[in-house]
Amino acid sequence: MATIRRLIGRRGFDRGALWIEGDTGIGKTAIAQATARALKCDRWATIEIDGDACGVERVRELTDTIGLGVLGGGDGWRVYIVNEAHAMPARAIQAWLTLLERLPARRLVIFTSTEDTSNLFGGFNQPFMDRTIGIRLSKVGLKKQFARLAQAIARREGLDGKPLSAYERLVHVSRGSMRAALAAVERGDMIEPERPAEEAARVAKFVAGGRRANETRAKRTRKTKTTRKAKK
Repeated sequence: MATIRRLIGRRGFDRGALWIEGDTGIGKTAIAQATARALKCDRWATIEIDGDACGVERVRELTDTIGLGVLGGGDGWRVYIVNEAHAMPARAIQAWLTLLERLPARRLVIFTSTEDTSNLFGGFNQPFMDRTIGIRLSKVGLKKQFARLAQAIARREGLDGKPLSAYERLVHVSRGSMRAALAAVERGDMIEPERPAEEAARVAKFVAGGRRANETRAKRTRKTKTTRKAKK
């Protein structure tokens, strides 16, 4: 992630294409999504596509729409994430060659793949890879980076409550699989349970609030009855 941050933060960087390669579950899509967030792209400005659904017609459709304005955030940026990009057919790659050559400003395409790039697309392979920046992910040394990323995602979703060391243990027991770690976050595993004293205080506050509300309603009822009697 640090490599990507340096890249997109580089002076003059205003468009490009990344090819992120790594084992299943290592966090390719999570890193692509984090990159979109780093460019302040919300869900309207982040488009995800499955590689096996990214045929030549889909690429032509992107060619027609990629230059349009962006709804939502992103400071004008739009990020396209093509997951399992190795599943794209050769004709789609040929169409991508033209699109990447004419990529508009503030557009970033991120391809993710589990496959080696040596000869994925036959004769189109080298021209295609020449138009992308290749990033190879390895589980070696990524424990802390994955932990920080998992914690950031948990905080954003309101599912955080534990220190970074707990996320490092989570990544360890997940055997370095970012996908497995994020599944645990989504289950609420990283929410810190309330201590008995804290829970008791919360319940007492809730009860006191309910009591005050009941007293207020009772006063209003007595006042209404008094008013009606006076009118009679």
